[in-house]
Amino acid sequence: MTPDQVLDRAADLLERDGWQRNEDGPSDPTEHAPRCTYGALRAAVWGRSERFDFEAEVRDALLAEVKSHTISGWNDHKAKDRRQVVRALRRTARKLRGAKR
Repeated sequence: MTPDQVLDRAADLLERDGWQRNEDGPSDPTEHAPRCTYGALRAAVWGRSERFDFEAEVRDALLAEVKSHTISGWNDHKAKDRRQVVRALRRTARKLRGAKR
């Protein structure tokens, strides 16, 4: 799973199950419950045999997109709603895909 795929999968989970502040939500992506941005990213890679070696790349790209210092700080204090979070994840994924060309 590539970093852009992780971001898109996290966006899919938020669209399906909802977004929340102040709590990660379930790690298992088969559980249907709201997640924060970080919780959705974590659930996107849950059960994968490979390590999440590109966590820094995903984090750094998302933080540059939302102009914040931490994912939880942005999620809990600056993000307005699920729609904004999903758009940020998808934009970041598109930018990562574009950078590889």
